[in-house]
Amino acid sequence: MAHATFHFSVGFIVATCCLLPRLLLAWRNHRPLSRLVALWIAASYGLGIWAIVPHLLYRMGASDAIREAGWTYVFIAYPLLHRLSFGGVFLGVLLCGMCTVGQYVCILLALARLNRRSSRPG
Repeated sequence: MAHATFHFSVGFIVATCCLLPRLLLAWRNHRPLSRLVALWIAASYGLGIWAIVPHLLYRMGASDAIREAGWTYVFIAYPLLHRLSFGGVFLGVLLCGMCTVGQYVCILLALARLNRRSSRPG
């Protein structure tokens, strides 16, 4: 059984995969990044939380059958991921940590780019 952190990480990764191309294109074209980075962070955490809704419902007392219900595929393929038995907590924490560190590094790089641009003379 996959742990909630694994589900959260999958949601995080899906949002990152959807928004990272836009962010990289803006970076390459020297366009402002702050709104895209904010959207990326909000979408990543939002989709991560969205991916664990069935787990939260179960923890609040809903039936265990909710984890395998067909309608919960809306929550980033929750039943399919729930049946996976590899990794669990460790893989979830590892993926979540990698995503968080990746976002942090991108924010630092964007700030460094902004600092270089604002320190140019004239």
